Amino acid sequence: MPLTNTKVKHAKNGRHADGHGLYLLVRGNCRSWHRDFTLEGKRQTDSFGTYPEVSLSEARLSNAESKKFVKQGISPIEHRKEQKEKQVSKLEAKREQVQLDSNTFDVVATKWLETRRSHWAKATYDKQESLLKKGLSPLFGHIPVAELRRLDISTKLEQVAKDKSADAARRLAKVIKNILEYACNSGYIEYVPMGNMSQVLPAHSAKKMPAITDPKKLGQLLRDLDDHNGGIVICCALKLLPLFGFRSSEFRQAQWNEIHFDTATWRIPAKHRKIREHLKSDTNNTHIVPLPKQAITILKKLYNHTGEQKHMFSTTSKTGHIGASTINNILYKLGYSGEMCTHGFRSSLKTLLGQKGFSREAIEKQLSHIVGNAVESRYDRNDYLEQRRDMIQTWADYLDSLRDGEDVIPVRHKT
Repeated sequence: MPLTNTKVKHAKNGRHADGHGLYLLVRGNCRSWHRDFTLEGKRQTDSFGTYPEVSLSEARLSNAESKKFVKQGISPIEHRKEQKEKQVSKLEAKREQVQLDSNTFDVVATKWLETRRSHWAKATYDKQESLLKKGLSPLFGHIPVAELRRLDISTKLEQVAKDKSADAARRLAKVIKNILEYACNSGYIEYVPMGNMSQVLPAHSAKKMPAITDPKKLGQLLRDLDDHNGGIVICCALKLLPLFGFRSSEFRQAQWNEIHFDTATWRIPAKHRKIREHLKSDTNNTHIVPLPKQAITILKKLYNHTGEQKHMFSTTSKTGHIGASTINNILYKLGYSGEMCTHGFRSSLKTLLGQKGFSREAIEKQLSHIVGNAVESRYDRNDYLEQRRDMIQTWADYLDSLRDGEDVIPVRHKT
């Protein structure tokens, strides 16, 4: 007789048949559904769960399905096992896809950029961030980093070289390779899908910053700068810049609290220098620059006009000081486009002072460069201040001679 819900509920220990091979096995409080079958000469038992989680009607449906598979020569047990494994694989694949979709190039690149913050100067960080957002993000940002392929990368970089310039493509190639190496080391990808892009991008043609190193031409430039018809702030800036060979940002953003007339020094704090971020909090990294007599005269004149302001070269702009292109625009209007730029005064100073026998160490220190390798610079605390004081006064006198058009230029030099 077929089972009923009442019989199932009150069944005692033992085996209770329902028909068509289905039976209820009762052991204590456990009531489980089973069906015995023979396939390929082997006796097996198929199980359908326990009561009441699996009702009588549900057990009968599972039994009918199991019987159907056996007639087809398929083990219902193996079939269910395979179906379960497929379901697990499907769920794992879905999870992996969700993870891939969340680890896009933009996401990984942002993490990479953050790891570099303490290693770079702010100017370097901002430049790399700009290359990422304006250059790489539109090309690869939405793509999961694990799905980036070498052909996709090279094809898009070649297009950048064609639409913009080879230099732009090479800069982007360098950044994306750094990001992919970070992704590989962090476990987002197994390998870097990128080789040497120089093999597919146009050849690099090195370009130097335009700079005048010929004394006569430099003298003419100094006279042209003297004749420039501008405001007091700009005129003083044009007279001061050639004296020192400062970086543009350090010069333009200079503040009056950096000037010490009593010691004749210009002290650029570490936080304003182009050095790595973790070095900017160390006051020992203040860059001390001696002031020649000519600079003191110009600075005192300028102080009468902007001394109450924060910045030496004060303007009404949002930044409060002269802009990055101000001096370059003046050089362009004076006809020195392609011959001289703001940065070029650094090359002029280094080249001409080097020809006059001043030590490389003193010149590099004046330019706020690291002298020697990382180990040497760590142990060499010499700032060559006295040597540089003589050197920078010699340089200022030399520029005066060039400006005045003298043929014979005296040189003072302490060994």
